[in-house]
Amino acid sequence: MGDLIAVADPGRVEIRYERLLGDFHSDREHRQFGSFLMISHTRGSLNISANHYLATGNGFMRAIDVRVGDVLTALMREGGLVGPSTVLGLSVHVKQGLYAPFTFGGNLVVDGVLVSAYTSDEFHAFVSPASHQKVLAALGGHDGVCRLTHLLAFPLRAAYALGLPLFVERIAAYFPGGATLHSLLSASPRTAYASDLDGDLPLYVDLVGNVAGYFLQSVL
Repeated sequence: MGDLIAVADPGRVEIRYERLLGDFHSDREHRQFGSFLMISHTRGSLNISANHYLATGNGFMRAIDVRVGDVLTALMREGGLVGPSTVLGLSVHVKQGLYAPFTFGGNLVVDGVLVSAYTSDEFHAFVSPASHQKVLAALGGHDGVCRLTHLLAFPLRAAYALGLPLFVERIAAYFPGGATLHSLLSASPRTAYASDLDGDLPLYVDLVGNVAGYFLQSVL
C-alpha cells in the first residue's frame, strides 16, 4: 500500500501512475488456489479471474466473455504508451493467490493489459438471477455495471486514500465495536453480518451491494 503502480484510462494512450490504496482480498485468500484465465494476445498474455473486468474495444467486459479476435488495451514496447492488441487464444490454469488491488481511479495495468479493479461477483451476489438481464439492459451491459461499481465504491476508496483502515486497525482493540468497524473497511474472513458473497471483501461491499441491488430490482 502506498506504492505507485501503473494505470491507464480507456481511450487514452499514456501510462500513468497512481498510489496503490489496498487489496479487496485478505491474506487468507492470497494463499488460496483458484482457476484463472490466460488470455493470449498479440502483445503478450494476461492471467485474470473469469469475472474480473478488463478493457476491450467494446468497453469493460468480463474476462470470461472475451473471445478470440476481441481487442484489448495493452502496453506497447514504445515506452509509456498503450494500444490495441488482438486476442489470440484462451486457456484455463489453476494458480495460487487471489488479488484485487485497487486505485482511486479504479483501473490497473496487469500483465501489461488495462483492467478494472472490480469484478462482476458483486452484481451476481446482489441482483437476483431473474433480474440479471433487465438490470444489465438498463445499465448498458457489464460496462455500465463496472461504472456503477466504481461510483458506489467512492467512499471506500476515499477512506483508503485518507488512511482510515490502517488507523482503525491500530485502535480497534481499544473501543467497543472496533472490530466491526475494521471489518467494514478492510478485507477479512466473512462474519455473521455478511451476505452469501464469496470472499473476504470489506463489509462495506455487503451493505452497499444489498441496498443497490434492492433499489435496482425495485425500480426496473
